[in-house]
Amino acid sequence: MKRIEVYGAVPAELEMSSTHPDYVYTPLVSSDDFNYEPDKQGQISLNPVWQWNHEPDFVGVSFQERPGYLRIRILDTCDGVLKVRNSPTQRTMGPACEGILKVDVSDIHKVPIPQGNIALA
Repeated sequence: MKRIEVYGAVPAELEMSSTHPDYVYTPLVSSDDFNYEPDKQGQISLNPVWQWNHEPDFVGVSFQERPGYLRIRILDTCDGVLKVRNSPTQRTMGPACEGILKVDVSDIHKVPIPQGNIALA
């Protein structure tokens, strides 16, 4: 493998020829309003700009329960934020980026919280 560096550092820009010149690349960063339509098989897939921090468990995920929202239910507890399942993430672009997350917790007081679980306060 050939190392690519300029004066011992990774270059800020790199020009390369494509091995697939006719391929149209999908952007890796985008906004998302979560208004998805089912495909021919009735399935809904999260926009490809999103990634899951762990293998998702779609039992707790809904795009249709409240249109325009990604609803994620907690299925179990864990001992740290890095182990939380069903956490979507999106790639960041440098040198600076910003993300806005809107969370509706207006009805959280109506949901029974099992013993030992922690809710946002």
